Amino acid sequence: MSDEKGIVLNRMYTGSYLSSNLGHEVINMFQADDDKHYLYLNAKGNFSPRGQNMGTMLLVRGIGDKQVEVVGMAMNLTPVESACCQLPRDLGRINKPVHDAQMLFIENVKYGGQPIKKIFGDEGQQSVFVSYVTDNKSFYKPKHRIIINFGTEDKDADVNLSINFASTSLHQFIEHNSSPQDWLQLDNLCKDPSLWELDNQKVSVPDDFSERQDTLFDICRMQDDENSFSNALSYFIEKYPDIWIDFLQTKFSDIKLSKIDSVNREEDAKAESDKPTGGRIDLLIRTPECYIVIENKIDSGIIIQNGISQIQRYFNYVMWLKEDEISSLSKELISLRKQNEKRKEQYNHLKNKEGVRGTAWKKEIEESTIQIDKLDKELTQVNAREFRGIVLCPNYNHPKIKELEVGGYKYEQLLYSDIYYWLKNNASEELGNDPNFMAFHDAMKKHKYETKSEALYEDMKTRFYSQIQQINNA
Repeated sequence: MSDEKGIVLNRMYTGSYLSSNLGHEVINMFQADDDKHYLYLNAKGNFSPRGQNMGTMLLVRGIGDKQVEVVGMAMNLTPVESACCQLPRDLGRINKPVHDAQMLFIENVKYGGQPIKKIFGDEGQQSVFVSYVTDNKSFYKPKHRIIINFGTEDKDADVNLSINFASTSLHQFIEHNSSPQDWLQLDNLCKDPSLWELDNQKVSVPDDFSERQDTLFDICRMQDDENSFSNALSYFIEKYPDIWIDFLQTKFSDIKLSKIDSVNREEDAKAESDKPTGGRIDLLIRTPECYIVIENKIDSGIIIQNGISQIQRYFNYVMWLKEDEISSLSKELISLRKQNEKRKEQYNHLKNKEGVRGTAWKKEIEESTIQIDKLDKELTQVNAREFRGIVLCPNYNHPKIKELEVGGYKYEQLLYSDIYYWLKNNASEELGNDPNFMAFHDAMKKHKYETKSEALYEDMKTRFYSQIQQINNA
């Protein structure tokens, strides 16, 4: 049974720091070259004396409100003596005695043949590099998804704990004497052999590994900026209309799309209508067959004002826009037909229809008839033009199904992963020849994961490999 040592939850892959830096917790998922597993406790690697009595670490990542997913487990923890200390809140300040003791401890700790202190640097802001250590028979990964829920009861969670794990907290100690029921649930989870398998993955940089290059999205920290992505999307739709017609056709298979007439960014959706309108449409695409509204949601949700969602307002606006365009075309068509009939009457009254004056009238009638036919076709087209709405979102920020329903219409959900993989498979030539298009495509990669933490982990692993490769090639 249990030795009643504490269990620490270590929240991984969170915070803005990881967007542009290599997080120290990346080592947690890899076995070192000496076959041991070294663990880093977020946020600064240090722990209070309570941390010395931790026997098990559950590595978790946030997946939503009051829930985490378990991604790994380290048992039989041995605390690193120098990690039990108080450190300044400012990560930029080094505690020299702690730092020096850590340097001695990690002197021979290597990943992919490179010392950890070389990978992360011996200077800079870090005092602690390693918090705990365990052997190669004590690190496990889940055989299937394990969800821990906090504070409430969720029948779909594997474990429901009474404690809260605040989103701002990066680790949580759970001890038998202070939280016996919660501790017992986690202890049973940790010791259920059906849930776990040994994991001794070492760092092995693939032969075909290509170091990820920072793009303008990274440099300007626009990876999560909706406006930047919407601007880029608008630009590349206009630049490569045929590509996007083909893509949109996959979303709207029940209608044949022919071409893109226009792409309007930040269209003012305010109109004099008897139904609520207003706001600004991220992208309004016109084709001969459709008005296509794209609302981009990366971190935000669908906005509700006075009980009316923004996408309902956009639907109302486009319906008004359609009627307004029909009305304008109809008025123009009526006026033009009247003018043409008048010209025909005047022409018919001419005695000499083949004279200079008659020829002029005839030409005008012919030109006017062509214009009438053109307007007539355009009016028929606008009358038949359908509304199609899209909410573009990352895989980790799905809107609720009910949020997509507006009156008798339902918006389509479009995932960044849909665009990412489609472009990868269908626009390789354009991506290869256009570095800006490739940068846009690469920037979408982080939004194709099911959770933000998963995206951060993949990016962090790439940075980890890149750093090792750079040292190898130096």
